[in-house]
Amino acid sequence: MSPSDLTRPLVRLLSDTRLRHEFRHDPAGVARRLSVPDANLAALLAIDRKLLERQARSLLGKRRFEVAKILPCTWIRLGDGASRIFNDYVLEARRCPLCGR
Repeated sequence: MSPSDLTRPLVRLLSDTRLRHEFRHDPAGVARRLSVPDANLAALLAIDRKLLERQARSLLGKRRFEVAKILPCTWIRLGDGASRIFNDYVLEARRCPLCGR
């Protein structure tokens, strides 16, 4: 198995909060939806869900930091709610405008 065979599914899982939630409850179903080949299924299912979530939060934190650096005045004006607003935006921005998923 090539490490690159799991890259696309991992990127999807790391960048999609809802998909990670589904993965926690139905990992095999999510793997099928992501078209993970049978040869790679065991490797994906063996991923530690807590570590996956921690990595996703870390990546989101890095994005928040970059946005705060690029838009410091906006970030300051948003005040204590800036992180929540950013997280909500990221969650909503991932939705398909046609189907809402």
